[in-house]
Amino acid sequence: MMPNDGISAVRTLKRMNPDAKIIAMSGLASNRDAVLAAGATVFIPKPYALDDLLRTIHNLISDRSSDV
Repeated sequence: MMPNDGISAVRTLKRMNPDAKIIAMSGLASNRDAVLAAGATVFIPKPYALDDLLRTIHNLISDRSSDV
């Protein structure tokens, strides 16, 4: 668990760097829309496979965020 809420963390990171690519993860699927609206680039539901995380990171680094 994050010590504070993840939505605040996403907003703070985006204020610090509007171009930051943020992968949000949560075991609560209900958090998806909120973290994406706050500025996260992609949401991964827990539990996730390592391959899914690696593919997501690869796509973000390759600037293929529409493939994530």
